[in-house]
Amino acid sequence: VSDLSNALKEGILPYSQSIMQLLCTAAADPNLNPCAGPVTFSCLGDLAMAIEVAYVPYLPTVMPLLNSLGHLWGSFNAETGEYTQEADPEDRSLHLNAILESYATILQAAKEHPSFQSALLPYTPGIYQLVGQVYAGVRNDELNQTAIGVLGDLADVLGPSVVGLFRQEPLFYADFLAECLSNEENVVLKDVAEFARDSIAKYFILHILHAMLHSNSHNNFNYLIYFVH
Repeated sequence: VSDLSNALKEGILPYSQSIMQLLCTAAADPNLNPCAGPVTFSCLGDLAMAIEVAYVPYLPTVMPLLNSLGHLWGSFNAETGEYTQEADPEDRSLHLNAILESYATILQAAKEHPSFQSALLPYTPGIYQLVGQVYAGVRNDELNQTAIGVLGDLADVLGPSVVGLFRQEPLFYADFLAECLSNEENVVLKDVAEFARDSIAKYFILHILHAMLHSNSHNNFNYLIYFVH
């Protein structure tokens, strides 16, 4: 499906309803092979990029499904240091990464379509919450890169419409940005974090600085230097 979406673009539209039904049924199946889950989630996003605004009718099905899957794989209890759902750490990371990538692709597909953007707004709290859950849990660089990129996409695509998200407690994104921006060993991660910082800063500079001042990060001063720069 990903290859077809990339190759046919809007030409896949006549087949999109049947494809979406199959993908959503598979993604919601609790007995789905763990190896097939990430690929299925990614296909949901790839189809959005192919058909763009024509994807809007599928949002009421796709977005709650992704939210439910994100909650299933990502719910983390910071007090106990454990996940609600037991899973192999690598499987968890792969599934969360695929869900976040699907969110990112759907957001990017909406960039040139105001009606698509408006239709996405009710689902943005769930996206933001999942990034927060990922930040609270066990992460690797790949997951960091995708999660921080989604924050950037939220700001880049939806702008002032999502300012309320960045006011929500806890203000985790300042610490998350500071952590990724200070990573000198992974150039790609740092580049994505800079994109997220700049995208958020365009609309939310006062809220970012407020979050920084109230965060628990030990990198606040360095982050302010990054941010002002």
